[in-house]
Amino acid sequence: MDGLEDQDSLSTAGNSLPGSEQLEQSGKVLVLPVNGESRKITQILSNETSIKILELLGKKSMSATSIAEELKLPLTTVKYNLDSLIESDLIKIKQIKWSKKGRQVKIYESAEKLIVLVPSKSSIDRLSLVNLLQKYLGVIVAAFFCSRGYRIFFSLYESKKGH
Repeated sequence: MDGLEDQDSLSTAGNSLPGSEQLEQSGKVLVLPVNGESRKITQILSNETSIKILELLGKKSMSATSIAEELKLPLTTVKYNLDSLIESDLIKIKQIKWSKKGRQVKIYESAEKLIVLVPSKSSIDRLSLVNLLQKYLGVIVAAFFCSRGYRIFFSLYESKKGH
């Protein structure tokens, strides 16, 4: 990792950064009206590089250099996308570590937020939307696991069928 020490031996500047408490206090649900405000996030989520970065950070926290190496992308491309993802509160800086050369190394992680787009004219407020989502959360989780189970079963069936 470009002159970085083993992660366990790096010093840290603390577990959280200024502003990260605000992010955590804002909750796990990001409710956006469908208008110019939500355009930035929809553009980010339609960017293939941003999606790949989100997928990686969903699995483990990583530095920009590690992400660039993993995705085989230029560091400048990764940093540009990381800045956009941070600005949209889709990822956050978990901690800052220091390289042997004394350079700051930011470790990024997924913000793990549920993003809900609501038509602008809707009178639904954040609290009632969260209550509605909680009401149907069991159904959503069950549907997710059923679809995953079906995919696993189908792939096993196809692999046995091929032999």
